Amino acid sequence: SESTEFNTKKLLDGSSDNKSYSDNNSVSLISISDSVETREYNLSITSDARQAVLVSGSAADTGDISEEEAGTLIINGLSVSIKEGMSIEEAYSAIRDACDSVNIKAFFSDGSFNAAEADNEYAGYTAVAPENGGNLTFVTKAYGSDAKLEIYCENENLRERFGIGEDGATAEGVDAGASLGEGFSETATLQSNGRIVTVRDVNGFEMQFKVKA
Repeated sequence: SESTEFNTKKLLDGSSDNKSYSDNNSVSLISISDSVETREYNLSITSDARQAVLVSGSAADTGDISEEEAGTLIINGLSVSIKEGMSIEEAYSAIRDACDSVNIKAFFSDGSFNAAEADNEYAGYTAVAPENGGNLTFVTKAYGSDAKLEIYCENENLRERFGIGEDGATAEGVDAGASLGEGFSETATLQSNGRIVTVRDVNGFEMQFKVKA
């Protein structure tokens, strides 16, 4: 979703029995300390958390992997062997299964980004069948700045097949943006980690929120 949709006040009743409410169902209070007093707390979500995303150049060649193209892709430190004679579907399956083991979604896309669909499982990109070619696209399942992608390949021919640059590629996600309003004291601090926003203050004050994808 667009960040402007969340750029409104969230009214939260921090009562002693841990009951609360929010005026926007895209944000939920997931934990609260006993020292939080009962009152309205205003929190503005200014930007959405994002996954790490890498989109390769277009892979127009959908033929089998040649002897010159056979090699290894390194994806977040994991080696993926692409062998001579593999069909594009077999090569993609090897990449997809390896990525799945490290919580990365790999798919071919048409390379176009739709911001209105940025919260879907393809992070705003449209998946296409491997046999149709396209852009090899990687999306972390995790959100935020701790979500990282790093792809490298030494074989020039294999890099060209999948549209990967000579120096490889890196990306990281983005933490949700937020700001504090009325109800919180001047000494309160805010920290975002992916979709989790935590507010802390003196005397053990802590409220933790989750921004839905």
